[in-house]
Amino acid sequence: LPVAAAGRLVYSFGIANQWTFEDWAASRGFEVHAFDPTTRTRAAHEAHKTKNVHFHFMGLGALRGKAGSLVTAGYGALGGEVLPFDAIRERLGHTTRLIQLLKIDCEGCEWEAFVD
Repeated sequence: LPVAAAGRLVYSFGIANQWTFEDWAASRGFEVHAFDPTTRTRAAHEAHKTKNVHFHFMGLGALRGKAGSLVTAGYGALGGEVLPFDAIRERLGHTTRLIQLLKIDCEGCEWEAFVD
């Protein structure tokens, strides 16, 4: 799709309750989808209300399923669903949309998620 038809779409993986990038992108007209499956910060993430920023309690990973048994150093237990990149795009109905900005800061998930 042409950029104009696709809209201005951003995916951001790994929030840790730091919204500077996401809020910046939203303030410039981007539709932002922020992902973080960390249980400890879920309530704060869900309480973050900035126009055009959408939080999803899920994370990026090679395997489909709950991340309940996973723990990240310094962040704690992961309770949200973990999905491969293409499955997340499919779930959100974005398979035909161009993602113009992609931020990944998820303590190593990027390596397993993009192995192919």
